[in-house]
Amino acid sequence: MGAAGGAELFVVSETGKLRVYVNVPQNYVPSVPPGTQATISVPEHPDKTYTGTVEASAQAVNPSSGTTLMQIIVDNSAGEMMPGDYASIHLQIAAAANVLSVPSSALIFDAKGLSIATVGADDHVLLKPVSIGRDLGAIVELASGLRPNDRVIQNRPTDSAMVPRCALRAAGDRL
Repeated sequence: MGAAGGAELFVVSETGKLRVYVNVPQNYVPSVPPGTQATISVPEHPDKTYTGTVEASAQAVNPSSGTTLMQIIVDNSAGEMMPGDYASIHLQIAAAANVLSVPSSALIFDAKGLSIATVGADDHVLLKPVSIGRDLGAIVELASGLRPNDRVIQNRPTDSAMVPRCALRAAGDRL
């Protein structure tokens, strides 16, 4: 029994295992179930990484940030990390099956929306409307619009008036 109004004499903390909290963007939450592995690095040990496991999710999206809070448990039995440390987290999520990826330079934004120029079976240019599933910077994963056998034109002229109105030929074809 403690006396009322007394100050704490000490605080007991167990630092052998640490809880790391990370906000995961809403569109990635389904890819981060409990058990997902994480790699953690902290500034005071730049050449070392630690592993952890996603233990729990808040199961709610924060409306101001569009993220869900996830809890990762990290073994800190060596005592190298301290409670309150800042860390970089890399979640090891599996790539989605049957997802087509294209260079972001292949995307065409115009008044009709988002599309990609492809070379059709008749060797003519065909614009196909697409939607993005995930933007990874130089590469985008498409949610819809292309088939696996479509031939994508990576870099096309930015002005559609500059696109030649002729059939494309294979390199070995004679004119």
